[in-house]
Amino acid sequence: MFELIMLALALILISLLTVEIVGVKIKLRRVSGALLQSEIDREAIEERLLELLANTDSSNVEQTEGFVRFVSESRDAAFSYIEEVQATLAPLRKAVGLLSSSPIKAADRKKAILIIETAISNLPDDL
Repeated sequence: MFELIMLALALILISLLTVEIVGVKIKLRRVSGALLQSEIDREAIEERLLELLANTDSSNVEQTEGFVRFVSESRDAAFSYIEEVQATLAPLRKAVGLLSSSPIKAADRKKAILIIETAISNLPDDL
């Protein structure tokens, strides 16, 4: 009887963690889509700025270069963020593997929870 209760609790825990992981994946997909769109927008802006830069006089060149530098730094930050998010996906798969074993060990459950919390911490605050 005790084993059935533990099995039921383990299945409930696995189900809840699976739902949470799916939710995180959906949020990560949204963030990735938004990031991709911002990269496309950034490239369009950068191309337009380069066209304008070619047509401006030398006094405006310094101001435009500063903005292009800002756009480039923003791009680098976006790529860095993508790399961080992608780095959390492999451990997230490991967490799912830890939780799919039967019975789930307490140490594995703690590791999985830490991995999931790390993945969630990479999500933007407004999601």
